[in-house]
Amino acid sequence: MRPLFFVAIACSFHCCFSFVPFQNVIAQLLGETHFSISTNALLTVASDLLQANPNDAASTSRIKQVKNLSAKSLLKAYYGTFFSPREAVLRFGKAIDEITDSNKDTDTNGATKSRAAMHFDAEAFASGQDQLIRNRKLAEKAILDGNYAMARRFVGKLLHTLQDFYSHSNWVEMGMTAPNDVLAREGMKIANVARPDQPTCSDCFGIICKDNILPEINANFILTSGYSRGGAQWQVDELGNGIVKNAAYGKCSHGGPLDISSLIHSIGGINKDSTWRILSPFGSTYHYAAANLAKLASIKVLNEIRAAVGDKQFLKFLNLDQQLKTIAYVIDTTSSMSEELPRIQASISTIRQQLLEYKASLAGVQLQYILVPFNDPGHASGLRVQHLVDTATIPLPTFIRSTHRGIVSLLASGTVPRDVSIFLAALNKLKDGCRPDVRPRAVDPGYITKIYDIDSFLNGIAALSASGGGDCPEPSIGALIRALNASQSDSPIYVFTDASVKDGHLLSAAASLIAEKQATVTFIIKNGGGHKKRSTLSKRQTVSNPYSHLASLSGGQVLKVEAVDLSKLSTLVVQSIQGSPTTIFFQSSQGNAVKTSSFTFYVDAACSNVVISATGTNLRVSVTSPSGGGTKLFSDPVINSSSTFVGGLNTAAAGFQYGMVLTIAIQSSGAFTSQVTALTSLDYTYSLYYYDSSSTLQYGRIETIEGYPRQGKPLAIFVQPNAYTDGSAAVLSSITLLSDVSGLQTDSQLLNDAGNGTYIGLLAVPSQPFRIQVIGKDASGNYLSRIGSTIRPSDIEFTLGNDSYPLMLLPGERKNCTLLLHNYGSEDTFVVSVTADKNATFTFSTVRNITISYLETVSFNISVFASGIATDGFSTLVTVTAASQNRMNTIKFVTVFAYDSVFHYNTEERATTPSLRI
Repeated sequence: MRPLFFVAIACSFHCCFSFVPFQNVIAQLLGETHFSISTNALLTVASDLLQANPNDAASTSRIKQVKNLSAKSLLKAYYGTFFSPREAVLRFGKAIDEITDSNKDTDTNGATKSRAAMHFDAEAFASGQDQLIRNRKLAEKAILDGNYAMARRFVGKLLHTLQDFYSHSNWVEMGMTAPNDVLAREGMKIANVARPDQPTCSDCFGIICKDNILPEINANFILTSGYSRGGAQWQVDELGNGIVKNAAYGKCSHGGPLDISSLIHSIGGINKDSTWRILSPFGSTYHYAAANLAKLASIKVLNEIRAAVGDKQFLKFLNLDQQLKTIAYVIDTTSSMSEELPRIQASISTIRQQLLEYKASLAGVQLQYILVPFNDPGHASGLRVQHLVDTATIPLPTFIRSTHRGIVSLLASGTVPRDVSIFLAALNKLKDGCRPDVRPRAVDPGYITKIYDIDSFLNGIAALSASGGGDCPEPSIGALIRALNASQSDSPIYVFTDASVKDGHLLSAAASLIAEKQATVTFIIKNGGGHKKRSTLSKRQTVSNPYSHLASLSGGQVLKVEAVDLSKLSTLVVQSIQGSPTTIFFQSSQGNAVKTSSFTFYVDAACSNVVISATGTNLRVSVTSPSGGGTKLFSDPVINSSSTFVGGLNTAAAGFQYGMVLTIAIQSSGAFTSQVTALTSLDYTYSLYYYDSSSTLQYGRIETIEGYPRQGKPLAIFVQPNAYTDGSAAVLSSITLLSDVSGLQTDSQLLNDAGNGTYIGLLAVPSQPFRIQVIGKDASGNYLSRIGSTIRPSDIEFTLGNDSYPLMLLPGERKNCTLLLHNYGSEDTFVVSVTADKNATFTFSTVRNITISYLETVSFNISVFASGIATDGFSTLVTVTAASQNRMNTIKFVTVFAYDSVFHYNTEERATTPSLRI
């Protein structure tokens, strides 16, 4: 089930459709895909799981009545009439997407696409079984560890290899009508595999190869599978050695125009990846039988994983548990913020009142509030300790020295609130560093408080006091990283400060976490902030405007506000609490001249909670409808200052109609940015791949993009409706790349309709940061626009120099992962850093600085050491970043800590493998 192209046909990770004019016809010809098989299996298992864990007495009955299973129909039946399903459906859909993306990635990632064992090709049945067992055990371990995102990676790989067994082997041709019960079962081996010198196929010279597997092979139930060679690349074994089809043995080939081995005896092929004979010689006869067995086998292994980890954990694995949504406030507590702290508290009071109005829409969602104060290194924020122990306000260092023992006693007696225990852990770490006779350490003394009640959150902010600061920029990025680590995925984070960045060297780590958590970060900067405090660019800082960089990467904003406006932020915050806002309009402009610009935008009927915002210098903003009027279009409160405008659109205002043209006029004496966001029931996801249309036989290929996309490379963008969106609810017509700097179009193309609400656009990666905009019309014929978050291209690029999926280590073992860094821009020196999502088990060492000339490639090693303190099968995602002043890229690979030999590759593959080793 490979992603092939015919006259530029793309097999996307969600479905196989073509780029040719007759895409819907081609889609029907291709049949089932990895995505459809995996999705159907996941929905079937989820249906059984929810029936076994009912929400109410009638939920099981409602689920059984659902005829067409989807994430939306399943959860609507589960929760019943009073369910507002958008966020729950999107969470479940995201889990499915992560699994199917990993499945797809097996075919498009350089580390796995040519490995025979990952696809049961080249008769690699022993190592294919090793892969199944390993990925199953790693998935179970990750689920039990609560590392659900990592578990989805392993399950996606597991399902891909499992499904390929039925499409690439002769299991179906042998007359088997049930899944192979041995697959993915520890201690079980796949038996009766063809000998290395045993012929398995005869030549087939036509398009259809129905009976070219030798009759005695099928009659005696001997397993075989096809060899494959794409261009100059043969498939490889688990040690990276090329597996060359030996014509003397008369072995089968995979088949299809991309497989050059199909021209070597035995000629032809046996794959059943699609129903299209050109791609799959056996497909027209056996495709659906193979796909059905692949689905049944997928359901079987998913149920086995469920039984191994238990329903409670499996619900979390599929994002079917109660949603925990976090709202994080990261607050600068230096003395210059003294006026702002009470106003931040006032905004929380307003939010509290508004949340009561939206209580029904938040059903099934548990809100958690995270508070992360920060200050200068070596200085700790003053704290109104009466909130904790009913004493006077004192500086925190004094508090640590004088009351540490007392608070321990209070905790032991159970008379202090539970949240203080988290605070005490931070005090323990700081106690020694704050002694008068010890030089203060360069650490950020901020702590993290997690609170489930908004009133306690208000009290937590009230307990903060402003002190210190005034001498330097603040460690705001480190505080943001702590908030990211504590936050759930898809949650908003608000950073309040009046200072520039002190710890810019942490920027790449923050950017990586933002991508991993898919968090939306908004920086609230006190107007004039960053000027009173010395603002210098750190030598290790990688971009000149860190706040804008991180905000744009996350889909957030940088808002410069007056102190009096801080209490009016509720409109923005409540929107982000209710859901993940979507951008429907974006515009920016550079320059210093005073100018007024007017733009039009539309609000379609699928939108709600619409917020219009703009930032600039000496800013003036007005929004009008065809019937005139401005302020009446907005609900209170509205921020309308000289640098920031934030207002919630009042869709109940007289004269407002969905689909009408609205005009926004912006006057600024310098650069400005404006955007309109909304919660919407009609939205899309965007998947980017490199696209190569220069392959032989007019075939194109898609390739996984590692890190940031490289400037100038051909780009295939797959646009798909999210889990809550009905694919027939709108018709998209075009795709545009908008410059994040100028707001102008850098490229625009008509979209290719691939059916089922999926579209494909072929463009090129621009040189500037960009956003993807899709344009079309909804079912009522009204114009609609959807815009994604900022994507930053790069002119440097990483590739893995050796097989690193996954990197396996024994206790005390050290291994090198070889990386190649390519420079397609001017000569530069890059700082290389390594981080891991769970780094307690592994230590890393590598070069720190690499100078690379134009068009030069440098090879270097990341040395990974397993300290031996983790449990068997513990896994972590390693991120390597290379960054200079304004250039950056990253690459990720999985590292696994293993005691058990089952996690290690079978280096003997099969002594019986009929191949020549390169």
